[in-house]
Amino acid sequence: MGLPDWLDPGTGNTRWLYVAVVLLATALVARWFDRRVTDSVVRRASTRTHALDGALVRAKKMNTAATVMASVARYAVVMLGILVAAFMAIGTPVNATLTGTVIVIVIAFVLQRVLIDMISGALLLFEGQLAVGDFVKTTQMDGLSGVVERIGLRSTTLRSFNGDQHVVLNGAMQGFSRVKNGWCDFDLELYVVDDADAVEAVEHVCERIRSFQQNFFLRGPRLVEQHRIEDRHVRHLRVRAIVPPTMEWLCEQALPQQLHAELGDLLVGTVQVFNLDERAFAQYRAAIVLPDRIEVRPARVTSRVEQELRERQATTTRRRGAASPSRR
Repeated sequence: MGLPDWLDPGTGNTRWLYVAVVLLATALVARWFDRRVTDSVVRRASTRTHALDGALVRAKKMNTAATVMASVARYAVVMLGILVAAFMAIGTPVNATLTGTVIVIVIAFVLQRVLIDMISGALLLFEGQLAVGDFVKTTQMDGLSGVVERIGLRSTTLRSFNGDQHVVLNGAMQGFSRVKNGWCDFDLELYVVDDADAVEAVEHVCERIRSFQQNFFLRGPRLVEQHRIEDRHVRHLRVRAIVPPTMEWLCEQALPQQLHAELGDLLVGTVQVFNLDERAFAQYRAAIVLPDRIEVRPARVTSRVEQELRERQATTTRRRGAASPSRR
């Protein structure tokens, strides 16, 4: 018993119905697979609170591989569905190889932007420049920044701390900065008078900030070092704090202002803020060669006022020299 005419794929009138069904099924399968993998990665990342460095690196690699495989599988399903639908729409070709080649060329021409993004994504993954969980700052798009939530062949998803989700095409990721370790650590150095009240004031500021602003710090400010300078009757103090990216102003502005207000006359000079990576600085020091001694050379560039005065003196001297023969 044969199929009805409206279900027979050999008839031209019903062929497009099968094409639509194949495309719809392809889209649904790809979407379902993508959601399952993405939700699984986000759930594992949210439950991972305290992990060792090695375990954290392995977890990042596993999450990155999962999102990449989801992207590859999604595009493979979509491309397979498009090819099946195209062959069904064309019908039985005279030369299957020629027809397949033409279809591939047409798809590549239409989706050339997609192919560029996919190649860029493959290079990013091959070189290991990004991983799920990294915090990155892009140099384009007004300095867009966020945590890498998902990496696909065509696009990368970033989520900022306010909850906004940003989808960046991999072809547009021409330059970005990856925050070291995912956080920013600061050292604040200050000099105070050699008095116990000054040290207590600094500890009071640190404790107050840890109590009222603990949600903004990854590790609240603490007094980690102090030593006396006997001949100058002052103490050198060092405070350390760790903040998430984009919250550097807490250590660069807010904390120094509160220390200034609390210490008052007990503070000698100003609060110095440092954000120095010891490893990067050590590599820089190893790459340069300093001379044994620095020669002090006379300054060749004078100030603008001194230069104008010299020009006026030279002009006056020339005028006097020109006027002296006429007087004679």
